[in-house]
Amino acid sequence: MKISDQKRKIKLLVSVRSLQESLLAAKNNVDFIDIKEPKNGPLGAAPISTIAEIANHFTLKNIDVSISSAIDNNHRKVNDRVTNLRTYLRTNIDFLKIGIDGDQDSLDSFLKIYYSNSVLSLLSSEKRKFTRCLIPVFLLDKPIEIKLFRIILESKLADYFYGLMIDTKNKSHGTILDLVSYEDLKVIKKLCLKKNKYFGMAGSLDHSCISAIKDTKPNWVGFRGGLCVNGRDSTLCVEKIKEVRGALN
Repeated sequence: MKISDQKRKIKLLVSVRSLQESLLAAKNNVDFIDIKEPKNGPLGAAPISTIAEIANHFTLKNIDVSISSAIDNNHRKVNDRVTNLRTYLRTNIDFLKIGIDGDQDSLDSFLKIYYSNSVLSLLSSEKRKFTRCLIPVFLLDKPIEIKLFRIILESKLADYFYGLMIDTKNKSHGTILDLVSYEDLKVIKKLCLKKNKYFGMAGSLDHSCISAIKDTKPNWVGFRGGLCVNGRDSTLCVEKIKEVRGALN
């Protein structure tokens, strides 16, 4: 099916730290639950035990919300990365986010590691569920070169992408809207749609960003700190989730 942005609502991704938070988010009509531990960096890879607990509970209770998580990307050896990737893919999550710094060297490293025979063999062996399970996330601390999106979308690994995402690397230096211009956001989204991939954005966003988000119309938008009681390390606030959910509709 060809992806189009015509009359498509912006889906809401909410990052959660626990089963309790995931159930609260699901109860308030979010579209994606992203399991994370904010203390573990910008993407915040959560413990496998937490991911499995949440994903298995949602499967058991037939809760219809898509689940994503970031992979712990610290393994250096290819065999270790493959084992790690397999562990994450078998936790009943729907999508796996992989962080990439927003520069050419980091992208080259990502493609070299993940476009390997061992990784492709794993993804192919799980093809029924994981044909389009990966979400590369460009982590930015400055504006990104548009050519990097062209390169990654032209790679053969893109067959396994659900979409691409951009996020801030430093959560205390403004929002993603401060780093990437409206014009560049439009270009990035157009490149993704042309390759039949979705486009998502996150990065220190809150309710004050809704107007700009709706002008840009990403396929999905992610929140954590902006929906918490007092910053991304605190608990989710039901009222803030409802406020953003309603504003995006």
